[in-house]
Amino acid sequence: MLPRWIRPCLYAALLCYGVFVFAWYLMVGYARPWHEEPEQALTVALQAPVEWDTLQTTAANGDSLWSVASRGRDGEVEACSEAGECRATCLTQGEVATGEDLPTLNCLVASQAEEVYRTSLGFDFEPLNLTYLMRADGKRVDVVGRLGGEVSGMHCDTRGHCYLFAELTGVPDQTVFASDDNGVHWRLAAQSVLDGIGMIQLLHVDKQRIWLADSGSLYLSENGGQDWRELADAHQLLTGSSQLSSATLRDDSLARFRWGMDETGRVYAMVENRGSDTDSVLLLQLNAQTGELIDIEQRPGQLQELVNGAGDQLYAIHRAAELERYTLYRLSAGEWLPLKASGRSPQSSLRGNDNLLLINAGRGDGRHMELSRDGGKSWVAMETIPYGERRVLDPTGAGILEFRYLNDAGYYRYRWIRP
Repeated sequence: MLPRWIRPCLYAALLCYGVFVFAWYLMVGYARPWHEEPEQALTVALQAPVEWDTLQTTAANGDSLWSVASRGRDGEVEACSEAGECRATCLTQGEVATGEDLPTLNCLVASQAEEVYRTSLGFDFEPLNLTYLMRADGKRVDVVGRLGGEVSGMHCDTRGHCYLFAELTGVPDQTVFASDDNGVHWRLAAQSVLDGIGMIQLLHVDKQRIWLADSGSLYLSENGGQDWRELADAHQLLTGSSQLSSATLRDDSLARFRWGMDETGRVYAMVENRGSDTDSVLLLQLNAQTGELIDIEQRPGQLQELVNGAGDQLYAIHRAAELERYTLYRLSAGEWLPLKASGRSPQSSLRGNDNLLLINAGRGDGRHMELSRDGGKSWVAMETIPYGERRVLDPTGAGILEFRYLNDAGYYRYRWIRP
């Protein structure tokens, strides 16, 4: 029997322990789970093997456009790419429409382009990947088109103007397809443009104006992809700046820039500067209309990610060089606006769309995910879902789309995982 005088202390200790356990239950131990919806299946049998790590997407107002490549063969697509035999049947007034007939976008390419390119180099081409174009409305995913080649990137504006860039079999450089109705109908905008550019990043679309970048340069088209001008060469800007000398950037010839554009129309070019000394990041700020250099900033540490969220706001994670302190920033008009500081607890894998931000927040092990619906002002702890090659954050805010394995009928399964 406990002495009467010690009972209040024991009760107080039990109460404190209960409050602690309840808080842990809510915040960490049982973070709000994701809701995994029932599986569905595509109604089109994709040619195996599908390269799921090529899965990419862009918002198209309330819907989203997706593309994924396959190493399989499609005789109709290859026939269209080689001889143009399908053009007469799939074209309607110079357009192809998405639908159950799975039109081939190669039909839109000028018929002589392949033979001219093939003859000029004197050898035949092995077919590039077979790529499927898909459309999702947040509930169902439909396969709506194909192309013989690889999608380099795609992007839409809020008015329904979409552009799809692709490297097609036998066609030099980039081919640009355009849509004025959120990707329902497609037409050829330009072919054999952007000489020598392979890996591209589409930054922004505004009707006929398209901004894109490769590893070192920024480009702008003001007529829907037909003509392009180089706005800026990041390497030349660094070497020609009075603020920084070429010696500042170690191994300048191998530097690869990452790009972003904020809601004010300012472009950011980021490159890591690693070496035997303290790591740092160089951040160039450019005028999106002229390519004029606005500012160059060198900051110790590393800048991880450049991700757009709602309203084209731009976010980045900075890891300070000293003591490895992590902070999530919003970059706007040259300002660094801190949103989430976590000390030495790691932040990584930032993802964003029109409705939410997701981040892997450390809690000591770097594996817990947090979600924000107000641009990073407040956060809710979530159970961790590791990003695999089959899981991609839907740009319309429908959650995460996870593609799964084949069902008994040979169709790929998928499901939505929603917060």
